[in-house]
Amino acid sequence: MAVFQAFRALRPIPEKASSVAALPYDVVTREEAKLIGDKNPDSFLHVDRPEMDLPDETDLYDAKVYDKARENLQNMERNGILKQDETPCYYIYELTRNGRSQTGLVGCCSIDDYMNGVVKKHELTREDKELEEVVRKLPLERILLETDSPYVTPKPKKGRNTPANIPEIADRLADLRKTSVEEIMVVTTENAKRLFGM
Repeated sequence: MAVFQAFRALRPIPEKASSVAALPYDVVTREEAKLIGDKNPDSFLHVDRPEMDLPDETDLYDAKVYDKARENLQNMERNGILKQDETPCYYIYELTRNGRSQTGLVGCCSIDDYMNGVVKKHELTREDKELEEVVRKLPLERILLETDSPYVTPKPKKGRNTPANIPEIADRLADLRKTSVEEIMVVTTENAKRLFGM
C-alpha cells in the first residue's frame, strides 16, 4: 500500500493567491513567461520559469537558473507572499477549464513507491498528454494534419478517424500551440505541398 502523508505546505496568503497562481511552467515559453512576470512580480512563474529573470542568453540548465529559482522563492517567503502552514495537512484542490472540473488530493508520498510504480507517474497517466507535449514542442514547419492514424480520433469522437475530422484536429493544434486555426491551416498546407512537391 502506498505511503501518503500530510505535510506543511508553503502557500500564498489569501489576498495574494490570485496573483501568485500561474500557468504550468511547461505550457509557456520563456518569452511568454517573461511577459507575464514583467506585469506580475508575484507570479509563481518567477520560481518555476526563473530564467525569465536572467539575461536571454542564459542556458535553461545553467546553475544560475536554479539559484535564481531559490532566490525568488525565498524572497516570496521573506516578503510574506508565501507562508508555511503551522500544522501538517492534506490539501484538496479543484481545477476548472472549459467547463470541466478536476478535483485532487495533495499529500506526500514515498519516493520508493514512486520509483517502484506503486504511485503512477504523472507523465504516464495519459498517453494523449505525451502526444500533446510533443505537439507543443515540434516546430510548426514539421507538422502535417492527416487522418492516417485511424484510431487516434479527436476527442470526444470515437471510432475510426476520417478526413472530416481535419478541422477539429487543426482547432486542437491551434489551442495547444496558442495560435490561430488560420495560421495552423496555412502553415500545415504549405508543409504538405513542400513534402509532396506540389
